[in-house]
Amino acid sequence: MEKKIYRAPAIERAARVMENLARGGGDLTLSEIARALGVGKSSALGILRALEGVGWVERLGDAYRTGSGFLHLSGGRQLEATARPFMEELAEKFGNTVCVGRFTGDRLVIEGCVEGRGSLTIALKPGLALPLFAAATGKAYLSLLDDQAARGLLASNSLPAYTERSITDGAAFMGAIEKCRLRGWADDDEEYLRGVRAVASPIARGGRPWGALWIVGFAASMPSDKAEEMGALLSRTSLLIPRLLNWT
Repeated sequence: MEKKIYRAPAIERAARVMENLARGGGDLTLSEIARALGVGKSSALGILRALEGVGWVERLGDAYRTGSGFLHLSGGRQLEATARPFMEELAEKFGNTVCVGRFTGDRLVIEGCVEGRGSLTIALKPGLALPLFAAATGKAYLSLLDDQAARGLLASNSLPAYTERSITDGAAFMGAIEKCRLRGWADDDEEYLRGVRAVASPIARGGRPWGALWIVGFAASMPSDKAEEMGALLSRTSLLIPRLLNWT
């Protein structure tokens, strides 16, 4: 007896929307999506609104694209697997912990870490979430936004004083962001945690902030004069990873 296959038209159409957006390599209008599905605009709009509600689709003017929720769901494991060989090499070279994470909402979620072999290392676990403005990684995130978007975020959020070294002035933070744009990496000299330093570089997907790659260590085991070398290597690596993942 032939097995009966259960079909859910709404789910199938949603899957086809995501396939078309992923294959399109750019934004698609409502008319283009409806035509690809072979349905009316009102039916396509209903599907798009449902997908937009869960973050799988984003609307930009009259066009739609894959949303951050879908990208994070599909790319987190790929990111960690692709970055791991580089993280291991960096951890071996500098003796400090190296992490990779993805931005989601107002947090940076750690996808993977490799601990250095130094006598003083910081242990971090996947799944741990850091606040968006956690110094080095926050600067890295904002460096991929245009000035208007970056200033808007800073204006709508009070910059926390995590330590006495934290940058709490929006103009000064913008200066640190511009510095990150110029050199490709940002630093944190005990701005987020006392006695802890970090160097971070942003990872982009389609020109948008996706994640970050960073090195973190106790100040005693991570001299500030190493920041330049660490940053240069992180910057090159964070540009290579999206290419390996075909994100560019």
